[in-house]
Amino acid sequence: MNRCTIAVLVTIFNILYAQNPVPHIPPNGLHTWRMPAYAIVGASIIRKPGDTVKNGLILVRNGIIEYCGEYTAKRIPRGYIVVKAYNKWIYPAFIELYSSWGIEKPTRKPKSGPQPYPSYKSPLGTNEAVKPYQRAVTVIKPDSISTIKYLKKGFALVLTHVPDGIIRGTGSLLFMEPGKPITERIWEEDVALFLSFNKGTSTQDYPTSLMGAVALIRQSLYDADWYQKARKIDPAKVPYDNSLHYLSLWLHENHLPLILKLSSPEDAWILYRLEKEFNYTWIGVGTGGEYQIIPFLKSHQPKLVIPLNFPPPVKEATDPLLAPLIPWR
Repeated sequence: MNRCTIAVLVTIFNILYAQNPVPHIPPNGLHTWRMPAYAIVGASIIRKPGDTVKNGLILVRNGIIEYCGEYTAKRIPRGYIVVKAYNKWIYPAFIELYSSWGIEKPTRKPKSGPQPYPSYKSPLGTNEAVKPYQRAVTVIKPDSISTIKYLKKGFALVLTHVPDGIIRGTGSLLFMEPGKPITERIWEEDVALFLSFNKGTSTQDYPTSLMGAVALIRQSLYDADWYQKARKIDPAKVPYDNSLHYLSLWLHENHLPLILKLSSPEDAWILYRLEKEFNYTWIGVGTGGEYQIIPFLKSHQPKLVIPLNFPPPVKEATDPLLAPLIPWR
């Protein structure tokens, strides 16, 4: 991708994003409800694979693309601001759905001896690996270098989260637009609730296995459901619990989807069972080896995000007994 293409992408981001200013940032100056409309003319537009429009036209109004096709002057309605994009290319951008962009790598504190209970003495919850109160939007630090890398690969938006814990808190969706302050790059503050089977920096003993991690997730979801109902009936009789408060907030009030990082292709079965047990929207982040369970995927159709980090070519195995070991590289 050349600089001209990046410039066009950033221009379109500005046009679309200008229609949806960050809600928590007060306007600088007189407030206006005027919603400008734009006509991007002259660019070559790739609408989908094999469908390219030369000398194209894109009409944007109220943050919505109204028209994308061939350009003629008569198609531009009166009052639209014309943006000239001759000799440039426009195509749909990618969205990175699983990232820790702008998040410092969590570090684990040293542990001395068995620890059956949390190290903190506060109403955060009963397990250090359950952290639904974490919000990526509160700890993001922009990274210009990785922003440019995302843009060069065609990514316009990144969903980032804190990769620490079994229940990791919410992720935020941001524009990859270098030079802008973080407050002007946020599209949505809390998009999804992230989970994994790895307890991360928690020094608490439990859980120590995949079975324990699944049990902790299930128990936390049941507890959050009970907590939300009980607090509505009589808040005075239910002690405040920060973890259950945020879990019930994200699941029962905001109705966020749950994005679960899988540890192996076979974990897709756990994802399927959790979706059947709990009436939430579950999305799994695969390992790249899900081709090994294609019959299961076809019959059960779980929602998966599959990485596209393709391995290098493998020489043909001379010994047929070694062929099954290729995925273990």
